[in-house]
Amino acid sequence: MRLDAGFDRDTAMAAYRRFAAQGVYVTPTLNGSRIIAWLDRDDHGKDAGLAYVGPKLRKTYEWRVERAAKADAAGIAARHKQIEDIGAILPMLAEAGVPIIAGTDAGFLNSFNYPGFGLHDEIALFVEKGLTPAQALASATRAGPAWFGWLDRYGAIKAGMAADLVLLTQNPLEDIAATRAIDTVVMRGRVHDRAALDKLLADTRAKVAAWDAAAPN
Repeated sequence: MRLDAGFDRDTAMAAYRRFAAQGVYVTPTLNGSRIIAWLDRDDHGKDAGLAYVGPKLRKTYEWRVERAAKADAAGIAARHKQIEDIGAILPMLAEAGVPIIAGTDAGFLNSFNYPGFGLHDEIALFVEKGLTPAQALASATRAGPAWFGWLDRYGAIKAGMAADLVLLTQNPLEDIAATRAIDTVVMRGRVHDRAALDKLLADTRAKVAAWDAAAPN
């Protein structure tokens, strides 16, 4: 816990329990904040996700990078502390019964927070900050449908439910990084095996490479 000395846990928990009683859900988007907070340490030049993002979208990242670069030492330290403080609150929200929905804000303007990749990063951060793997998985599977009142169609594997599944080769309840060990995706009842998924990725990389080649220097 790295919150300010003036932070009172009992007061905070009472507020969080009121949130839960009022049906408030929270989407922390920790990964996006983490990326911005630590731009002084990582320029993301070697990110695998860059191969899937076209030059026009990458261009939108620049303003955040430029703004972060203008910060002085105090500003950088404040960024670091803010993301640590937000992360410290996450397990308290869960303890109070506030449902947490995994989300990323990935894409336009949000530098180096890649669609697809970002969700895996987000739930890994949830576990790093104190949630259990089961809680992190629920945030990305059941919490969203629960918010919309769609648990009669999503969030479980049984007859009559939507056939949207991700099949893994490892157990994410033992290691949340196993969400990346994807063998098969079933979406709207259509099966995409590993070979099909690899082809989708390869086709996307090729398309982005062509855009890069055609872009002005």
